[in-house]
Amino acid sequence: MKRNILLIALGVLGVITIVLAVLLVREYQALNRAGLTNPGRYRMHLSHVHAPLTVNDIGVIQSWMTFDYVNRIFALPADQLKTALKITDARYPHLRLGTYTSDVKDAVKSYLTTPK
Repeated sequence: MKRNILLIALGVLGVITIVLAVLLVREYQALNRAGLTNPGRYRMHLSHVHAPLTVNDIGVIQSWMTFDYVNRIFALPADQLKTALKITDARYPHLRLGTYTSDVKDAVKSYLTTPK
């Protein structure tokens, strides 16, 4: 009798453990998608932005972003930054900004403030 109760209790604890593990994985994935799993690194995800960003938003540009991403969030022509910064890397626009970040900020600001 005691053994049956012990087995039932262990079975229930096993099921609870599995459910909690599944919930933990789902929450971790949600945090990862939101960029919150690496607290030592500030990351922004602007995929929810519908209207193009403006010159007032230049500060959101980060080195982890790609040229393609910056082109999309600021509604820039596809080769605008490539031309402005004389980029010859074949990986453009899927190239991370990295050391170009400051120059990209300047180029985006220049493009957005120049009358068309």
